[in-house]
Amino acid sequence: MKKLKQLLKFIVPYHFVVLWTSKSRRNRTWKMVEKKLLEQGALKTIEAPRTETFTYNKAINYLVEQKCSDSYTILEGSIPEASLDFCVPFICDLYQGRPLLGIHVGNFVGLSLAFFANLIRTLHPESRLVSIDPNIRHRGVANPLNTVVGLLNHFGLQDNCLILTGYSLEINPYIEKQPDNNPLISAFDQGLSCTQQLQGLAMISPAAYEFFVIDGNHLGAYLTREIASADRLLKPGGLLILDDITPYWGEIQEIYETIDPTRYHKLGSDGRVGILKKIC
Repeated sequence: MKKLKQLLKFIVPYHFVVLWTSKSRRNRTWKMVEKKLLEQGALKTIEAPRTETFTYNKAINYLVEQKCSDSYTILEGSIPEASLDFCVPFICDLYQGRPLLGIHVGNFVGLSLAFFANLIRTLHPESRLVSIDPNIRHRGVANPLNTVVGLLNHFGLQDNCLILTGYSLEINPYIEKQPDNNPLISAFDQGLSCTQQLQGLAMISPAAYEFFVIDGNHLGAYLTREIASADRLLKPGGLLILDDITPYWGEIQEIYETIDPTRYHKLGSDGRVGILKKIC
């Protein structure tokens, strides 16, 4: 081996020899460090925490126990369990023996996100759900992403979710800002986050998703453009699921009722969520 190294010095360019030697030295150093830490008991294998089976009520109990908010606020800001259950058979009909891909816009504290993630994981363990949320203060909950990640890990759903922290389109002008004189104010508390997440997704994964849930910005013009983005992301036959198609949110209800029938076919509604199928 020693003779081979000496021979290589005359054959291999010098900078490659330096890189190889440097890398070998680093590897030996880290192995020594790891061995020392193991001997001292300072380095331990990280084991995945035990998780429990997801249910809607268990998720609410967890969120309340974590003191992120009270149960009333959590339920007020989330899709009701009955409406989520209404979506189940439609999503199950999409399953063709392969992993499902979905998009979920608007997380709040992660209740509906965890529900859909659990559903598609049950259908296929390699299914993935991409979530989009700017992580701004909402309904008094600061840094909701922290709560969402905790919820997903509590129920073992972290492998099935890809989290994009940003606005689906541009910044939402209607946000809960904190006073600017607060020295601890974060960028998120100022309503700042990344933008145009749907446009980015459409560039890297067009027409790749089986379903698309929208429960974010409730302005009609904003939702209309989100649906236009959904057209680029959904596969033909994919589902568009809209929350809050109620008289209280008249603009959303009108968009659902008047959507172009040549683009989407209405499959059904429970009075709270509406489910549409992309035609082409």
